[in-house]
Amino acid sequence: MRKLIPILCVILALPFMFCSCFDSEIEDISLSKSNVEMTVGDALTLNVSATPDSAEIKKLTWTTSDNNVVTVDDGKIKGKSAGTAVITVTSDNGLDAVCSVTVNDKEIEKIKLSESSTSVKKGSKIQLIAKIQPADAPGDGIVWSSDNESVATVNQEGFVTGKAVGVADIICHAPNGKEAVCSVIVKSGKPITPTGPTAATIQHSVAPTDGENEPTAKDKNSVNDNNYGEIFPESSSRKLSDSEIAGISSQKAQDAINEIFARNGYIFKDDKLRQYYESKPWYSPDPNFSQSKFNAAESYNVALLSKYR
Repeated sequence: MRKLIPILCVILALPFMFCSCFDSEIEDISLSKSNVEMTVGDALTLNVSATPDSAEIKKLTWTTSDNNVVTVDDGKIKGKSAGTAVITVTSDNGLDAVCSVTVNDKEIEKIKLSESSTSVKKGSKIQLIAKIQPADAPGDGIVWSSDNESVATVNQEGFVTGKAVGVADIICHAPNGKEAVCSVIVKSGKPITPTGPTAATIQHSVAPTDGENEPTAKDKNSVNDNNYGEIFPESSSRKLSDSEIAGISSQKAQDAINEIFARNGYIFKDDKLRQYYESKPWYSPDPNFSQSKFNAAESYNVALLSKYR
């Protein structure tokens, strides 16, 4: 029996011997990343490794130097606001590892203005509202500008002031280059009273027959059998350009304005003018005519043509 006692002691000690071999003390810990750059709202997980490999990680404590910038929960970090913070993990035996985190604001992906085209009277103001996407991207770096400040100016709250009759593009620009544009027509503040075309213009506006009254090369672009002799047949559906209008007479510019008014049912006070448009198959007089019914292209073209009459 006495001989068995030493053997039993060795057997009982074996588990403790193996434990001491495979359950080593942690000598060092490290994180999977030492520096992280992320965007507000992003999340990622930091992993911990220990030295030696045989060491068992029993308990870890996670902390952040600034919860307002980045939070941490069992290694999962999430960006809360722009700034920098340090994430620290501590083992149960007091060893530390750190990760420096930089959180950036979200980038503006798109800007949309409350209006893509609008009008304002000379001396009056309107406000344009900028909506950014994503909605939680910061908009404090947006800059407003006008490409023609002699016609319209804009302040940094989006208020547009009409300075002179004409057209100006109002631009809303983000620091990353994204932008949106609104075309603003500045009106005189008084309704335009159309005056009729001269007799010569009326005669020339009908389509030629048998080669008589053949239009000039410039007029062939706008006078044909299908558009009933209109000067600018598309002036109610698209914006005209300065190059199209440059060189036309002031009378023809006024006639082109008349056409836009006529398409919207304006009842002309001049007998000759009224009879002229009543002869057009497309004309439909509207006793409730209002210039406010003009679409964006028509308002733009009236303002543009007004500069040439």
